[in-house]
Amino acid sequence: MITPQYSPQEKFRWVDNDAQVVVDLPSDPSPPLILDLEPDPGVGRQPFRLQIRDAADTVVAEAILAQRLRLEFNFLAAAGE
Repeated sequence: MITPQYSPQEKFRWVDNDAQVVVDLPSDPSPPLILDLEPDPGVGRQPFRLQIRDAADTVVAEAILAQRLRLEFNFLAAAGE
């Protein structure tokens, strides 16, 4: 579940466990996906595991986040696309 929260300076979202962001790649090559993430009240401000999964639900990247980080992901088109 994604709950919108707003501040005058920036837009952000609190999320519960198992939150999902679905991205449709607009082109090949696609622009990078940039996420600014940090542990928040939804995870008790404790480190959490972030997994990036493909359309087949295969984990293609994984990280433990213990502090605010800006992550950049580059995606390649699947073979035959």
